[in-house]
Amino acid sequence: MAIGVEEWGDSAYLNFDTDPHFVIFGDGQSGKTLLLRLIMKKITERYTPEQARFVIGDYRRSLMRVAPDAYEAEYAAMPAALESLVPDICAVMKKRMPGPEVTPQQLHDRSWWSGPELFLIVDDFDLVATASGNRLHPLTEYLPYAKDLGLHLIIARRCAGAGRSMFEPMSLFSVASPG
Repeated sequence: MAIGVEEWGDSAYLNFDTDPHFVIFGDGQSGKTLLLRLIMKKITERYTPEQARFVIGDYRRSLMRVAPDAYEAEYAAMPAALESLVPDICAVMKKRMPGPEVTPQQLHDRSWWSGPELFLIVDDFDLVATASGNRLHPLTEYLPYAKDLGLHLIIARRCAGAGRSMFEPMSLFSVASPG
């Protein structure tokens, strides 16, 4: 899906089939939330509500009412609310993990599970992953398999502290996420 124009004039694309996650870095008022809104809009244009659902972590409530109701599975505006959703997401991902009975063809086709792609959208990720911990940490074990499990983590965070974030236990850099 096209999300903009690169500096040399070509269109910039996201392909969640090949790159399941996306990280946005920017300073304050640089357009991080605007890009999240655009990505959410593009997802709703590409997928039906049966094919894609959003779980939104948005402590500043800048994404409130952006997703059509049919697409919004959950909306967390407070840390405790987001933290309470993580076990449910983990339970869904655990059910989607392929067992030994899954054939190579099923792995290729992703046909051993059914349901919508889950897009976890988190604005101001630096408020979620703090020095006291990361509320999304339990999802870490599923990130390397996300493409096969239908899990997509799309986060926006300030540039400040980005270097430190590369060494966090739940680092998207370890699973080669574009951004």
